[in-house]
Amino acid sequence: MTMQRNREIKAYCPDFEPIRSILSRHGASLVDNTEQVDYYYNLASDKDSETHRRLKIRIDGIGPPQVIYYVEGQEQGARTSSFRVWGMNGLETKDMLDAVLGIRAVVRKQREHWEKDNVQFHLDEVEGVGRVLEVEIQSQEGRDAEEQLAEYQQLLGDYLGERIIGSNEDLVVLPQ
Repeated sequence: MTMQRNREIKAYCPDFEPIRSILSRHGASLVDNTEQVDYYYNLASDKDSETHRRLKIRIDGIGPPQVIYYVEGQEQGARTSSFRVWGMNGLETKDMLDAVLGIRAVVRKQREHWEKDNVQFHLDEVEGVGRVLEVEIQSQEGRDAEEQLAEYQQLLGDYLGERIIGSNEDLVVLPQ
């Protein structure tokens, strides 16, 4: 299975206006604004591992539902994710995963999606959590992801609140 790789910054963000202004000035483009619902599933964990496996189905108003599997961990103060995405026809797969694995968490958000080159910027209003900024730097030959990570931490850092370790799933886990 071929996995893609991201380096990520994720933090609470009290005000998106300065972020929008910076992104605009630095050549990022607004791609879309949509509602998303992510259904996270229960997966067995390796208690000795420093990585977390996650499986979710994303439903939004833009395209067909997607199954997203990823493995994440922390490296040098930022999240690293290796992931794979599959498209879905209909919701039969969701119904099967609901029954077999059970839903661990449901994350509802309004997402404002910006892009510049190999970098995705997500300005999310997460239900029950608040405003969250994600900067996802997609590994790409010829680009130094660590250098880009440092650049965006410097550029946006003054406007960010507390860092978020892990996923939105961790912020909204359903009571067991």
